[in-house]
Amino acid sequence: MNALPLVRASGMDVVAFGRSDHEHESFYLIRAFAGREQLVTQQDAFYGSDAWRNGPRQGLVDCLDDYLNTLLWLPDDAVDAIRANNGLAV
Repeated sequence: MNALPLVRASGMDVVAFGRSDHEHESFYLIRAFAGREQLVTQQDAFYGSDAWRNGPRQGLVDCLDDYLNTLLWLPDDAVDAIRANNGLAV
């Protein structure tokens, strides 16, 4: 949660985030990108930024036991449905 404002300020589209329903020590962050090129460009810029490296990065990394990165290619209406279900409808 500490990094969420920073992620949004970087221009990444946050679709959903929160605590896992089935494992309360797990959290998720779902972001939408127009394609792989945008994903790489935005993530490289964000994770290489001083704001991330000198901000919440170390505190979050210290809490990680494991992480999972999954790519899904979904139509816009499916992304909007996920967004609405998480209370982030635009």
